[in-house]
Amino acid sequence: MKLIPLVANLMEKINSCEQTSRAIRLLSNLSKDPVCLEKVQEKNVIDLIIKHGCCLELKCQTASLRALRIICVTKKSSKFAAENDQFPNLLAYMHSSNQNAILLTLRMLCGMLKSQSTEVFYRAVEESTLQKVIQLSSVECYCEVGIEILFLLTLNSGCRVGVAMEGGIEVFIDRIKKIDHSDTFKYATQGLCLCAREAVSRNRMKIAGVLPWLVNILQHDDYIHFHESIVAAFVWFLFDDSSLGLLIRANTIPALLKYLDRLTYIEYCQNQDNSEESDDKNNADILVENDLKLKREYDETKKSDLLKDKTGISQTSIEEDISRQLWCCSSPESSPYNPQSPHYSIPSYSPNISPSYSPPMSPSISSPQNLLEQDFSDINHDNASSPSNSLPYHYQSADGRLSMIHGTRGPIHDILLLLSRFSQARDPSTFFLDLPGFNSLNNYLLLSFKPNPKCARILNRLTLNSHCFDVLIKQRLIPRLYLRLCTGWSLELLSILLNKAREKMNKDPLINSPDLTDCVDFGYLNITKMPSKTTYDWGKFLISNLRSQSESSYGKGVFSHIFLTGSMELKERCVVSLPHVVW
Repeated sequence: MKLIPLVANLMEKINSCEQTSRAIRLLSNLSKDPVCLEKVQEKNVIDLIIKHGCCLELKCQTASLRALRIICVTKKSSKFAAENDQFPNLLAYMHSSNQNAILLTLRMLCGMLKSQSTEVFYRAVEESTLQKVIQLSSVECYCEVGIEILFLLTLNSGCRVGVAMEGGIEVFIDRIKKIDHSDTFKYATQGLCLCAREAVSRNRMKIAGVLPWLVNILQHDDYIHFHESIVAAFVWFLFDDSSLGLLIRANTIPALLKYLDRLTYIEYCQNQDNSEESDDKNNADILVENDLKLKREYDETKKSDLLKDKTGISQTSIEEDISRQLWCCSSPESSPYNPQSPHYSIPSYSPNISPSYSPPMSPSISSPQNLLEQDFSDINHDNASSPSNSLPYHYQSADGRLSMIHGTRGPIHDILLLLSRFSQARDPSTFFLDLPGFNSLNNYLLLSFKPNPKCARILNRLTLNSHCFDVLIKQRLIPRLYLRLCTGWSLELLSILLNKAREKMNKDPLINSPDLTDCVDFGYLNITKMPSKTTYDWGKFLISNLRSQSESSYGKGVFSHIFLTGSMELKERCVVSLPHVVW
């Protein structure tokens, strides 16, 4: 510790360039020790290093640049260096012809920017410095550190516009055209996502044609760690109506639906794993409780015998009836919400039913009344009252509060926010009514632990749109809707079960049972899920929308046109949908 002031005093007195460079290298070596680093980061020491670094000798220049890169790693030390009047002279070494000096200057600037010092950001966005960094980013030997500097500049909201106006957007686009797992690709992708937050940068991105390249990354499963940032960047383009056409032409909607499907199954598998872990933890408690349960049952049998003597009704018969009802609920087709179940009660639907969707019950919600009182406002609803109207909608939760609520923030919320905006088109059938996309919406509504209400609103718009009614019938999507949301089964799973049963019956001719499910391995049923009451009610409500469409003059015309002029295959598809849309 006492050696550092002596070296600093020696640097003020000596005039030899070689001795000065040795003293600077000594300080840089001492700064590698955490105990000595705080002493080296004092303002007078940093000023001396910058002063001797501005001399004409190459040894002093390189020694000073290396020392500043090691010493200025904190915000305070970087601020001392940037406030020095001779610091721009060090940055001017990027204009020299010496490649080593250029590379050392870029690395020094990159290290200082990582400290997030505001003064360093202001020095870096000066016109001559920023232009030179962008120019060097196109050179192969300086590309890696140059793109990293541009990415660090985009972390500051005041520097993004400068980076975009000087040509940083074009540098990022040239880099992401070649997809790989390098650091420069990561910096370029994240830099573009950050630039999307500024209106000026978004205009430059639209002119440069960056949206198709971001969608290309979104479609690759190997780069899933970039997908959340890309989707968040797309949300900023919603505030500009001219960008919606560019997003549609870039095939953004299929990529978003594919990403939604992937996140849905990830969330579903995580919930399944958590439930299995909780079951394993409770096994020990269950063994302990079995003894207590036997004692309670013994006491209850005595009470039931006394009750039978008084009323003539056995308590065991009541318990058997309850167990029979629970057994009926053990499969989707015997759900109490299934019309063929003996416990089914027809829900009342009226034309005045509210299209607002409430998430299913969860431990955090105390009563159904809280579900009805929640206000899930959409992006274009003017009556969405919020205590934080100054913030963009993207940063607000669904109920207007800034709290982190599962299902209302994060990538799924951003995806559904984008899809909700696209579903408001005059004819959204071309976007959502292809088979993979329509299945993604249904799977999310069924498999998510607490689905976002925007997904139900999207399906509500699709079933109320007359342009979509024709496509839903021709693509046989109405049976899929009912089967997935009201029973929990998928058509693909039923096809697999049927094919497996046929294969086993063909291999074993002794099997003559008409029940094909006896021949099937029930491990395939793990991907099914019994729908919650809210999901089932929404499935029935969407079917009622389609029934209203079929009773209209347009719906009757669709059926008449299909049966009179349609092909045999089209008529078969129409017949499959008739039981669901006709009373």
